[in-house]
Amino acid sequence: MKKSLLILSAFTLLIGGKTTAQELDFMQVFDPIATPYVLPANAFNTLYLGHPSVVDQDLINSTWTNVEKISNPKNAQGNYTEMKVYAWNSTSSAWELSETDLSFTYTYDGSNKLTSFIRTYNDLSTGDIMKRVATSMTYNGSNQLTQIVFIDSLYDVANGSWFALDGTDDFVYAGSLLSERTTMYSYMGISIPVSKKLYSYNGNNCIEELTQADDNGTWVDDEKLTFTYTGNNMTNITKTVYNTDISAWETESTTIYTYDAQNRVSTGDFDGDTHAYTYNANNKISEVLIDEFDGTAMVKSKVEVTYDANNMPEIAYSYAWNGTGYETESFERTLWSDPNPIIDLDGDGVSSTSDCNDNDPNVYQNLTVYIDVDADGYDNGSSTICMGVAPPSGYILNTLGSDCNDNDAAINPGATDIPDNGIDEDCNGSDATSSPVDNDGDGHDNTSDCDDNDPNVFQNLTVYIDNDLDGYDNGTALICMGTTPPSGYSLNSLGIDCDDFNSNVNPGATEIPNNGIDDDCLGGDETTIDADGDGYDSVSDCDDNDPSVYQNVAVFVDYDGDNYDSGTQTICMGDLPPIGYILITMGSDCNDSEISINSGATDIPDNGIDEDCNGSDSLSIPNAPTDLVVVPVKANQTLRLTWTDNADNETGFKVERSTDGTNFTLLADLTAANTTTYDDTNLPDATTYYYKVLAYNTTGNSAYSNIVQATSSGASLFDVVLENVTVYPNPFEKEFTVNWNSDATYMIYSLNGNIVKEGKISTGTNTISLSTVQSGSYFLKIVSKDGVSTSILNKQ
Repeated sequence: MKKSLLILSAFTLLIGGKTTAQELDFMQVFDPIATPYVLPANAFNTLYLGHPSVVDQDLINSTWTNVEKISNPKNAQGNYTEMKVYAWNSTSSAWELSETDLSFTYTYDGSNKLTSFIRTYNDLSTGDIMKRVATSMTYNGSNQLTQIVFIDSLYDVANGSWFALDGTDDFVYAGSLLSERTTMYSYMGISIPVSKKLYSYNGNNCIEELTQADDNGTWVDDEKLTFTYTGNNMTNITKTVYNTDISAWETESTTIYTYDAQNRVSTGDFDGDTHAYTYNANNKISEVLIDEFDGTAMVKSKVEVTYDANNMPEIAYSYAWNGTGYETESFERTLWSDPNPIIDLDGDGVSSTSDCNDNDPNVYQNLTVYIDVDADGYDNGSSTICMGVAPPSGYILNTLGSDCNDNDAAINPGATDIPDNGIDEDCNGSDATSSPVDNDGDGHDNTSDCDDNDPNVFQNLTVYIDNDLDGYDNGTALICMGTTPPSGYSLNSLGIDCDDFNSNVNPGATEIPNNGIDDDCLGGDETTIDADGDGYDSVSDCDDNDPSVYQNVAVFVDYDGDNYDSGTQTICMGDLPPIGYILITMGSDCNDSEISINSGATDIPDNGIDEDCNGSDSLSIPNAPTDLVVVPVKANQTLRLTWTDNADNETGFKVERSTDGTNFTLLADLTAANTTTYDDTNLPDATTYYYKVLAYNTTGNSAYSNIVQATSSGASLFDVVLENVTVYPNPFEKEFTVNWNSDATYMIYSLNGNIVKEGKISTGTNTISLSTVQSGSYFLKIVSKDGVSTSILNKQ
């Protein structure tokens, strides 16, 4: 009897609910017989999560012994964090990873949205390891998972190496329903379609059809599930597969359900195997009567299910039919174990995991409350306490404000202060005093007036001392004053005065030479001489020892005399600047040592000299590419172009395509110099294309190359096989080296398909000479027992 399927059959229908497209993807994994298997509603959980904590048990020698366990813990937010499968080792009396070790780990963001996961499958019998690492997960605005980017890795023990493929799972929705799921791999820049599933629904949003297609050059349907309903009750599931030999769909299996008056599944017919279900008062399946074909005859059995206090399936017992009745079979399985059972020691209705004191029924929660010892409604800080519905005496949930004396209910910010009693009843920082007076009648009372006997003054201010009233100060002073300071003081200052009793002497005055007075406060009287007799004294003359110069002037530097400058400089000069300097410039000079180079010169192309100072030498139009060749290189309708680059001054290439050889349009703008190849991908089958290529730079376009043509097809002699061939050096001059892992035969083809050389290679490093063939591109094809691999060779 299929025991595991029986138990899963029962568990499948225990949780009930309407089948969705996401759930059908994995239902065959968990219960191939009792479909549909309903998983959580979240699309991703449906595909990758949803495993309860399960313990399987067998009866051995009348003693119940654990044999298998699935550990599937959750975090504090109720999200699964990992899944591992264990088996019981009766010899060591310990749990060990099962022979087939399947494990998951999951990570979430701050909003409890799954962001990445790792799925590992260890075949402990062979040592092979398969791992999927989801590196990113994208959601749309409705929080529906739209893409998983992952890396699938396989560790092959026999070869001692890892093999990895990048991949994506893309999900498309029609409103709230999944409508399409596509799985793709990517290897060496090549996209490899794996599978596509399409989902359709009826008017009640129930899945009507699931179609799976595989990629054999194009998407081809190969498997289909069709669902029939009465109302929302699924009554039929038909699985059909496409028979390519007769080009027709064939029925592979059929499932039929019947329902009772409460719309509960009553019976299930799985291609002749029947299950009949009985329910308890909570509408949970309590018994399943099973009649299955074991390969020889129909065999009867029964499964009974018990539940815990939370109505979770707990234990399933299996019974065999002995001809007259059911007897206990050596099989029992614990379907659910709660890793966090509810414990309430004080019986207050709050579990011990959240009760702050589970030994006192009067308290259950930690709350931050306000301290109020004198019970005046004002607090003396806050504290976190374990309490019940209301806080105990001395604490309050809400406060009127901060209390400055929590031992006296008459003292708080809301009290009225009693003047002159030495007590700060209103917590404003001081005791109130009797009413103030204004002795001088200036509107400022004796609490703030700096001299309450003088109505002209009321405030203490720091002001500047300015005895001569010239706006320059001789320091500061704190004085009792009115709105404006008295004579000899100022609110603002222009600077420090060196003689505050002479208004003509200050830092802003004009110095009078030879009068014996330091009028401008620079430290002394100014005296003047004219040593070189040029009419300019030593104070203003920039060089009083040279009669030909007298003034400092900012001029332009022009060493080569082309009237373009290389910067500015302040020099001591006469009426005109000396040689190498000019007063007026025509522009900037990038080479002030060469008169023919400046921003006004005409640039000579391709001489390596930037005559016009624009930052680079001008370029001539590049030479046209030649020897353009086109060949099919892949199985997914790709044509490869190769050409000879005849220019050394191009910045890129433009590839143009035509379907009639006359009207060409731009296909690709290749913005890299020295490019000699381009792949035109994803072309429709059996279509002829014409191509031509030109080189370009900032000056313009070259002439076109020769025109070539080719017809796209689904296959080619040079199809790329997913195998990495190491060839070096590449490009090469006379010979190249190939590393290979077995004995094999190699062939080297020209671009038109002619074999130019063939031979054998062995395991390890092999050197192959091509010294006698012309320079250009060739194809290397290696045929071994493992398959065919290709690479492109470039001979210089």
